[in-house]
Amino acid sequence: MSNALRLRVDARPTAEHPLHLRINSEFPCGEVSALFGPSGAGKTTTLRVLAGLEQTINANVAFAGDTWQSADQWVPAHARNMAYVFQQAALFPHLSVAQNLAFAERRAIAPTNSPATEAMLATLSISELLARRPADLSGGERQRVALARALLRRPRLLLLDEPLSALDDARRQAVMHTIERLCRDDGVTIIYVSHAVDEIARLAKHIVVLSDGQSVQQGGWEALQATTDAHGLLEGGRGSILSGTLGPIDSAWHLQPLQIGDNSLWLPQQSADAGAPMRVRVLAKDVSLALHDHADTSILNRLPARIDAIDSDASPSAALVTLRVETQLLYASITRKSLAQLALTPGQSVFAQIKSVALLA
Repeated sequence: MSNALRLRVDARPTAEHPLHLRINSEFPCGEVSALFGPSGAGKTTTLRVLAGLEQTINANVAFAGDTWQSADQWVPAHARNMAYVFQQAALFPHLSVAQNLAFAERRAIAPTNSPATEAMLATLSISELLARRPADLSGGERQRVALARALLRRPRLLLLDEPLSALDDARRQAVMHTIERLCRDDGVTIIYVSHAVDEIARLAKHIVVLSDGQSVQQGGWEALQATTDAHGLLEGGRGSILSGTLGPIDSAWHLQPLQIGDNSLWLPQQSADAGAPMRVRVLAKDVSLALHDHADTSILNRLPARIDAIDSDASPSAALVTLRVETQLLYASITRKSLAQLALTPGQSVFAQIKSVALLA
């Protein structure tokens, strides 16, 4: 389909690029897609190909029906409708923050005032940094300025390489929310590289897993977990994604419900407003099971569920229980002793218990 970012690479190793890069992927437009894999797998090189910074690599790149690179066509980086945030902020060291931002704004691809973009800029809190130069900024401040500079170009494609690694958790959560808004409200296509599994789980609907320069799996979260090469990279092990809509904040307890059908999953207070869609990763090890809904417990989240399957887990003492909550899958890792004591079987109705403080949202 033309409404996609298409990438096909078959680049033999060279002295400059010792990795044999073999990728054939299609990223949906207007969504966040993630490149995931170990260090050295080719993620940053792939971003550089998309950005038009690797003319010597044999590749075909097309975005929304426009060919950017092929055997007989080449569109340079400055002419591509994109912005790139590098791992290192790559700000102009001789310019102040204000001058760095003004440089980007003068070269804006589509000079419009988007509410989603303006919200992102406000979230980054750049105003107090405007008079300073990059050398006088912390790592987190440089990262925020680099994000702001990219956004001021008003790109249709945004390439992000570890964009939140230097931010504190509160700022990271707020920026993730505004990244979601950029896609939802502005239709920006984002290719996202991160080793932080919770970021990818929350943001990315499409994931391409790279290993030794090759795309070994692509698809949604289930595709990632089905990839053997990814198992050792998943922080906390097996997990699932629950999607829902945020409810109003309970300010007395700094909690916020995620509405999943007729059920609520209580999260630590989010930066997003009520009504916003949200995805949350739930680790299998943080889910326990009960036959009845016990109110006399500190666990707030007790979701009615049905057992789909029971399988072996990584440890011989454990079992992996696949549950269905509404129409969504949820995994629970429990001991085989608990499995026997509760006499659990596929098709049985149970309650999945999840501690709010354990949720990675």
